[in-house]
Amino acid sequence: MTEQTIELIQLGSLLFLSAYHIILFFQIRRYYYLYLGLLGLAILIRAMLVDDGSGLLYQLIPAMDAVTGNRLQSLTAYSALALAPMFLYNLYQYPRFRNYIRFFQYEAGLFAVSVLIFPWDIHYKVSHNIYNLSIIAAFVVVLFILLRAIKHKMVGAKSVLYGVVIGFAFIFLEIVKRSGFAPNFDIQGPNLVNTGIILMFFFMSIALSKIYAHLSQENEKLNRGLEERVSTRTEQLSKSNLIQERFIRIMSHDFRAPMASVKSMLGLMEDDAISKEQSKELQSKIKKSLDQSLEMLDDLLEWTKASSQSNIELLQEKIDLKKVIVELVDYFNATASDKGIRLELVPSGVRRTFVKSDANSIKVVIRNLISNAIKFTEKGGSIEVGYKRKGQTVEVIISDTGIGVPEEMKATIFEMDSKNKRLGTGNEKSTGVGLALCQDLINQNGGKIWLEENSPKGTIFKFTLEHSS
Repeated sequence: MTEQTIELIQLGSLLFLSAYHIILFFQIRRYYYLYLGLLGLAILIRAMLVDDGSGLLYQLIPAMDAVTGNRLQSLTAYSALALAPMFLYNLYQYPRFRNYIRFFQYEAGLFAVSVLIFPWDIHYKVSHNIYNLSIIAAFVVVLFILLRAIKHKMVGAKSVLYGVVIGFAFIFLEIVKRSGFAPNFDIQGPNLVNTGIILMFFFMSIALSKIYAHLSQENEKLNRGLEERVSTRTEQLSKSNLIQERFIRIMSHDFRAPMASVKSMLGLMEDDAISKEQSKELQSKIKKSLDQSLEMLDDLLEWTKASSQSNIELLQEKIDLKKVIVELVDYFNATASDKGIRLELVPSGVRRTFVKSDANSIKVVIRNLISNAIKFTEKGGSIEVGYKRKGQTVEVIISDTGIGVPEEMKATIFEMDSKNKRLGTGNEKSTGVGLALCQDLINQNGGKIWLEENSPKGTIFKFTLEHSS
């Protein structure tokens, strides 16, 4: 294979690689593709003009004289002085190197103006050695950028470093060959710069392929993240609409009847249509109706807040569980006694037990479970509230001797379902949201809640919380 054939292969390779990266720039809009493509074109034009080459550009443009060719060759070399650092800086942007990049841009501009203004012989004698030193300086700056990129584990940095080192090695040999510093140094064969640049392009193309693949993966992750966020937001909006719909439905249905009843009873009392004994009895009924309505309203408000804000992190703190349970048992003792039910705390044998949880949430859960136990236990029954340590968790148990949970309700007991609404043993009304609220709050506190297999008479609810030492 002749040297001319080798040179044509080199020129074709440079043309292909340059065009490929410029086309990629217009598709991806990343400027390092453009700078690399322009660098390749500059080297391509220079390769078609060098003395030890075929002088292909002179053959394509017969009217071009040697001086014009030399000026054009110098212009391509000066553009390479600016484009190579610009490519690396744009690829791995480190602001501390910005002034160095600008220096090479200004220097390349001055060289270009000089070659166009001054006679070629004068310009060459003055600028040749300065340009060679500038090439070495540019290599040092590029090397520092790449070493920093490798230190920060930037994608493709090692491949670019291999390409730059190999490319500069060939360029340095060409500088030595042409400088005359080593008269005995003469390598026969194709132009060394062309060979070095093609090898450099090969490694840089590998690096850009890695970077493109990395960017594609990042974009894919970003798109998946956006899709998940849109899906989550859509689900939240749907859930919010459902919460609003159910809230309005319960408010209009479960609160109209007791409020209408209270209004009627108050009307009778205002009209003096009843005796004092009857008035006292109505007052007691009014109080009971209002208490039940307030309890239902508390449940609804707590459940609505827990359901619509389930993504908000609760305040996790160290809580004395026994203290919370004792307070709630004392609070409900009067209600249980009025109904003829015995409510007591089962001793655990431990003076104090701490859990990690949101205090208000746990109070709401235990309040609901005790309230339900009273509601569905008949006169003469009993309710026991206890807790025990199980590994890294604490298990809370609320058991009663009430009417139990119907078989058809067990599958949906923790859902806000109209089938879960039923009257208590004293005709107490239920919203059907209390247990749904309990499950939401326990889940948010990292625990579990469940209905134990209950006997024909009675119910056992249990939930767990993280133990805190």
